[in-house]
Amino acid sequence: VQAGDNYLYSGLRARMNWALTDKLTHFWQIRASTAVFDSTADFIYNQTRAQADVGFSRTFDNFSSLTGLVFFGGRQVPDTVDLDYLAFGAEVSLFAFYSGGDLDLLTRVERKDYHTYAHEDDYTRWELRGTNTLAIGSQLSFRQEVIAEYAGFSDSDLVNSSYFRGELALQAGYRFKEVTVWGGPELEHLTEQESDYT
Repeated sequence: VQAGDNYLYSGLRARMNWALTDKLTHFWQIRASTAVFDSTADFIYNQTRAQADVGFSRTFDNFSSLTGLVFFGGRQVPDTVDLDYLAFGAEVSLFAFYSGGDLDLLTRVERKDYHTYAHEDDYTRWELRGTNTLAIGSQLSFRQEVIAEYAGFSDSDLVNSSYFRGELALQAGYRFKEVTVWGGPELEHLTEQESDYT
């Protein structure tokens, strides 16, 4: 039996909702988990994670919804403080129906701080994900997908470099009975900041 083959995992999740109006809800939720291994080794450590979210959710007459929250959490690894971190940030998501289509958007910003020398691995990350689908008649549809992500690392980080990544997909779909076939171009772009140490 090797280290990491046997472990005990426990988790907790709790959520409370308060209806402020018939369409506006305030909520908080807590998630926590612990993993304890029978023996530890490199990259196999006992650890505890926890995160708390506080936010609001708004629904609309056409079943669309808008949700916003802030979060705070972290991880504790007793055998190596280098893997401990604190994280906090915010997230907004929108799912909307409109005439002939639907829009799904999510944007998130997060700051994560590790207890490491020279702020190694610390970063601020922003992401945007979106999908828009529009039906033209009963058989033809068009879909656009966008992904944008930026991660900014400390200038003193010897390992990681800041980067921006973007993806764009433009697709058309045709429905044959119960099956829809999609096709179209997909573009991807990656820009990475050069480090003074490379």
